[in-house]
Amino acid sequence: MPSLQAHFNFTSDRFWEGRKLWSQVSSTVLNLARFMALYDKTKNPIEEEKKRNALLLLRQFPSAVKDVVRTEFEDLFNTYQRIPNTLTTQTPVQLVQSFQDYTLSRPFSRKPFAHIYTTWISTLIRQLCHLERIQTTPLPIAHRIHLRQISICYLCGIPFSIVTSCRWLTIPITAICALLFLGILGIADEIEQPFGMDARDLPLEDFCGEIEKRVDYILNRMDDCEDGDELGWIRPAKLPNE
Repeated sequence: MPSLQAHFNFTSDRFWEGRKLWSQVSSTVLNLARFMALYDKTKNPIEEEKKRNALLLLRQFPSAVKDVVRTEFEDLFNTYQRIPNTLTTQTPVQLVQSFQDYTLSRPFSRKPFAHIYTTWISTLIRQLCHLERIQTTPLPIAHRIHLRQISICYLCGIPFSIVTSCRWLTIPITAICALLFLGILGIADEIEQPFGMDARDLPLEDFCGEIEKRVDYILNRMDDCEDGDELGWIRPAKLPNE
């Protein structure tokens, strides 16, 4: 049935698009954290603390996005975990805005490569919007009901169309067809919303935890190395006046 195949392809695309978007969020967050750790030069403990707070804002972004796409709480603003050493709890957009405000206040934002930060920050917002689109745009209920009705009618008509030629084999053939069709429908329903809390949904806690561990690694490297040149990373470009 073409309609059944189209339904399965639609839900499968939603699942894999959600996974690709989370991979992109991870890449963008880690690139922003790595570049800031390398290029944002601090001169005193106060500036160093502000830099760490900005990285902690970035660290919290994946978990805030997870809460939004899961809609776990009625009042997300009051239920976000408090970020250590920061002044307030914030939504994903507020986290990005606070991070951008900090970067624009720093001297490195006036370097030739500063457009990279603007691009990555815009990318975070775009990825958030794409994830929200997947969460808030389910398959229309009328389409779902109609597809089930068509499938049931099709399965009920199979025995009458093959009983003359297949005789007693009609029963197992019909059972196998029903298992295949209803199984595909069941799989499509399971993966349509990839951000749930079931075991078959995407493990968002694992994704967020992995990102947080990598940002923590960058923060620890900053504590261990006073000079950005000693972080052990290769600079992506040689900057003038450095």
